Amino acid sequence: MFKAKDYSSKFSIRLSVFLFIAVFPIVLFNGIDGTLFGGGDAVALFDDIEIMSRLFIVIPFLIYIEQYFESPFNNYISYTKLLINDKDRPALDKNLDKFSNVVRSSIPELILLLLLVISTAVWANVSDSQESSWLYQHNQLGALKLSKSGWWFVFVSIPLYQFLFVRWVWRWLLWITSLVIFNRYRWDIHAMHGDKLAGLEYLNFVPFFFGICSVAIGINLSSIMYSDIIDGLKTLMDYKFIIIAFAIMVPLVCFSPLLILAPKISKLRSDTIYKFGMLIQNHHKFFEKKWFDKPEQEVKELLGSADPSSMCDINGSYEFVKGMSIIPVDTRLLVVLATILLVPFLPLLSTMYSVRELFQLLVKSMI
Repeated sequence: MFKAKDYSSKFSIRLSVFLFIAVFPIVLFNGIDGTLFGGGDAVALFDDIEIMSRLFIVIPFLIYIEQYFESPFNNYISYTKLLINDKDRPALDKNLDKFSNVVRSSIPELILLLLLVISTAVWANVSDSQESSWLYQHNQLGALKLSKSGWWFVFVSIPLYQFLFVRWVWRWLLWITSLVIFNRYRWDIHAMHGDKLAGLEYLNFVPFFFGICSVAIGINLSSIMYSDIIDGLKTLMDYKFIIIAFAIMVPLVCFSPLLILAPKISKLRSDTIYKFGMLIQNHHKFFEKKWFDKPEQEVKELLGSADPSSMCDINGSYEFVKGMSIIPVDTRLLVVLATILLVPFLPLLSTMYSVRELFQLLVKSMI
């Protein structure tokens, strides 16, 4: 589905090229303008925590994790194809061929990049800065306008940076599209599968990966919060509900497309419960006829018989089907993802406690 690429070997090259295009000119222009480490009253580039986190943490992170996306997505496509009914397989293959052409096309991504350049250009024209910084400098009339590094940042760095984010949103939409395509056909799935998700637990790996990508958003939010806190505008407690909401909502949003399959799984569950119920009724009826009316001496034959074990097994299987979830979401992965999404906000604790105090609290929690 996605073209096979040796991302691991090309990561350093791709990162170097991206940093050379998006970051190096900004550093160079700020060095020339004297705003790299501070120029007069201007806010220095290296003092801008939000921009530094985006350029030197978020960008490498988003480029690095690309090498791990191809495998789970392609495996998801391959495994799901095997679950489609044989009679529907030819029609599915035709739709997947069309879908594959869209996935491999570079045109949508180029359009997205163009739209981002246009939107940032509009933003540059309508936004006003109230202070001199590496981004805005005074012109001859005393008005604050974009500096040389500001122009490069607006028309090159921001679009490329946003493109890394938007491309992951595009891939998330492609995954949703693939779910819609698969959902059109009959699935050969069984309610008695051991994962209690009709054998669809593997579907969770793709949205979990998208949730990992959202760590980049958490890093952005954390840097913004950190700037406000050290500037005295907010405290960490002012952001606690936003942090909690972020850790809860992102996993729910990432996994929510799996709801597309809920009607299909719900029907499977109800049909299986009905058929299983009838089977158990017949099984128990024959059990009663065989053993309930026997004389006491013949009942001793029940000892060592497989009939009671068979009754327990079939009842246990029925309870297993009743416990099946109609939404193919692994709640354990939701909890793990929510925990991971809290990691970018851990540095904010340094605004309330010193490293020594944090270490003491950690030791006390382990005693």
